[in-house]
Amino acid sequence: FLLYLIGKATRRASERQWDEMRALTDGFGDLVRAAATLKIFRRVDAEGHHLAQMSHAFSEASLAVLRLAFVSSFALELITTLSIALIAVSIGLRLMDGGMTFQAAVFVLILAPQFYQPLREGGIAFHAAMDAATAEKALAPYLDAPPSITGTHDQILSPPSVRTEALTYRYPLTDEAVLTDLTLSFPAGKSTVIAGDSGSGKSTLLLLLAGQRSPSEGRIMLADGAGTEHSYDLARLTEETRNALITYVPQEPHIFGASLAENVTLWTRDAADAEITAALEAAALGDFLRALPEGLHTRLGMGGHPLSAGERHRLGLARALFQDRPIVLLDEVTAGLDEETERCVIDALTAFSHHRTMILTAHRPALIAWADQVVTLGGEAR
Repeated sequence: FLLYLIGKATRRASERQWDEMRALTDGFGDLVRAAATLKIFRRVDAEGHHLAQMSHAFSEASLAVLRLAFVSSFALELITTLSIALIAVSIGLRLMDGGMTFQAAVFVLILAPQFYQPLREGGIAFHAAMDAATAEKALAPYLDAPPSITGTHDQILSPPSVRTEALTYRYPLTDEAVLTDLTLSFPAGKSTVIAGDSGSGKSTLLLLLAGQRSPSEGRIMLADGAGTEHSYDLARLTEETRNALITYVPQEPHIFGASLAENVTLWTRDAADAEITAALEAAALGDFLRALPEGLHTRLGMGGHPLSAGERHRLGLARALFQDRPIVLLDEVTAGLDEETERCVIDALTAFSHHRTMILTAHRPALIAWADQVVTLGGEAR
């Protein structure tokens, strides 16, 4: 009965520890991602204090689990010790009555602690099982998700068209909808620019089209470009299929602490230097490449060669050019570029857009004028 009570208390403490650890991990990740913004607005100390509070809460939860572990270990050791003591008393009485030889008595006393060793190990395994059960409870929604379709991207003829049907997206843990009942069509093999005011949901829409966020309501359909009735729900495509079909370049492409070549290929496949150089040249990064001390092997990222905002955008475009996928999603690809570089990037997009379905967000008039179709969020397609 005592062990049952300890087990129930341990389960509650393990769940609280898991919740506090998840909150601490999320909070630390948010702090790292927003470090530059927090420094600009002088909120580093305040957020650091908040993170310290979460760290303290996690420490308290961990200590609660340890206290219960010590109590359960003490209970098991007490049971084991008393049991061995009773065996020793029984052996002593048998020796006095001559019912057991001295050699047999010593042998049984030596074996007695080993007999109860699995009970001690069971206590340790019990706490490990509580941690695993708590983690499984948190992961269950993902493990129980409906299976993806078994088809491959070879069944979807390139380039496919993209269609949203009554698409609505709300931020997690809130009823605020950034996109509401959105029905749009992006023709196969055409370039579409999504325009609109800041905060209208352009970047969020690209994340949904890339499969990196799930719609609150509605769905996103891909249809082959041959005019057949074959269409596929993006949410039910396997991750491998989505990755083979879609290239997504965010507004702030991440720069890895690796060479320029690795930042272009993203370790997806081996490629000749000439292929990587061609992607960089097409993205108007040829002069940048030639100015680097070690060329394609120059290290970027933390402690490496710095990049301007415009160079980051063009590096993201070079990744898209290198990956060569039929659906290309670009978020503000010309932001931060001068007019001459913008013209070079648009020329690269023109050459690259053949036989691809391209969806871009943009504010700048040159890119909007270049597109085959313009969709204004809150307005009409034209």
